[in-house]
Amino acid sequence: MNARPAFAVAAAAAVALFAVSGCAPGGSNSTSAQEAVTGGQATIAIAADPGTLNPLAGNPSPSSYQLMAIAYDHLVARTADGKFQANLASSWESTPTSAKFVLRDDVKCSDGSALTPSVVAKTFAWVLDKKNSSPWLGAFIPVDAKVTPDDANKTLEVTSATPSSFLLNSLSYMPILCGSGADNPAGLATTTSGTGMFKLTGETPGQSFTFSVRPEYVWGPAGAKASDAGVPATVTVKIVANEATRANLLISGDVNVTALTGADRDRLKNQNLSKIDIPANPGLIFFNQAAGRVGADKSIRSTLSQALDLKSIASVASGGRGQDLKSIVTGTPSVCSVDTISGNVPSFDAESAKKALDAAGWKAGSDGLRSKDGKALQLKFLYPSNRGTELVAAAELIQKELRAIGADLTLVGSDNYASVLFSGGDWDIVWGPFSTEDPSVWTILVNGAAPPNGRNFASIQNATYQAKTNEAVTNAGEESCPLWGEAEAALIKDNDILPVVANTQTIYGNKAKFNLGILGSVDATSIRMSK
Repeated sequence: MNARPAFAVAAAAAVALFAVSGCAPGGSNSTSAQEAVTGGQATIAIAADPGTLNPLAGNPSPSSYQLMAIAYDHLVARTADGKFQANLASSWESTPTSAKFVLRDDVKCSDGSALTPSVVAKTFAWVLDKKNSSPWLGAFIPVDAKVTPDDANKTLEVTSATPSSFLLNSLSYMPILCGSGADNPAGLATTTSGTGMFKLTGETPGQSFTFSVRPEYVWGPAGAKASDAGVPATVTVKIVANEATRANLLISGDVNVTALTGADRDRLKNQNLSKIDIPANPGLIFFNQAAGRVGADKSIRSTLSQALDLKSIASVASGGRGQDLKSIVTGTPSVCSVDTISGNVPSFDAESAKKALDAAGWKAGSDGLRSKDGKALQLKFLYPSNRGTELVAAAELIQKELRAIGADLTLVGSDNYASVLFSGGDWDIVWGPFSTEDPSVWTILVNGAAPPNGRNFASIQNATYQAKTNEAVTNAGEESCPLWGEAEAALIKDNDILPVVANTQTIYGNKAKFNLGILGSVDATSIRMSK
């Protein structure tokens, strides 16, 4: 297998950079014995190469989440309604500063070795070592966490001096390594070492991955085991960037499972496919506030926001399927439900935006484009190019509307645009489909240092947000939600984040049924093939 280049440290995976987040409504994956096809092949199509296969490093994305979901388990799993259920741990208890897990005693690694609390602790130790620059650090495990394994009693305890409103929720995302991979996670760039129902057995670089079932697997969520009717013998994951092509492959039966967000869903309505609809890929706009960038000026962010007809952009970007956003916490099930957006977004008024630019000294030339002190109002708009034709059209509409007030916007589409964001790349405005079910995860993206020293990709510095989040973390669960809501509203009011639209994603199955698991990926233990 060929080695891949490591990506820059990316945002916390739960923000689902480029993705869905959290558990999603599962649907039924039951297949009758008469219908079941046991020992066959399931083919999943993903939109991009995940980069490194090390689940504790690299660039968190829907593609990397999906591969992770096939080869790795978690301490606890989540149900569609947000409840926790057993996976590697048979029982657990938690507070805002601690979580204690009792591990099952029958779990084996893909290399045959036993999973013990000491082995699990190695996953946490690697993430906690700052030199490894794991995107999970500070996102799904507190930076000051202490992890105590007790092999004799089969327990693992995670404690933190810093309270976390949703500690157990955060820890549930952590993929658990085992065997030689736990000893050397950095060596997992091109292989897997987990307790999952499947293990990696082949790869065609840049094209596909092949996973083979582990017959001994009996510890899946909800009692899933490898001997269940309909469990495939192999799972092949193909990289297919184009959404229309993925839809075609689904219809032809060359792909059994894939996710679509755009208009291609319309032609699948009568194809006798199973499907799950979930909130996904919200349309959020961010301005680069790094020194020297136009977006560093709060008044300019407000003016550019005012120049955008968000209702029209939302309709185009979602293909008419979108809904109004009430919060930037869009994952399902969300741990909080607070409307932070209504009344906090600038109303569309292009004429007022022009006047504001005039007053700020941005003068229009004969071509209508503006400049100030010899500097042209030129901006680079970064967006994910693998999200369907609707988003491309929305980007073009944004370009047109900003051109109307004198801003020269260059569109830059990329299917791996996260590497641009988290390497401190060249951009001014970005369409970020970031989703999370946990408001505390946003602190990783909008607080602290900018890349390459941190994950605050837009260089946001919002004092109100910082103060409110510092207060919120001292409260547990739902009690913390009002404070998280106030913190989030501060980001909207300052145009640090411009909410556009709540999108949906549909995950389809052709002769395959499944549930969705952590981070919106297909739960590999739930895949059941049928005739």
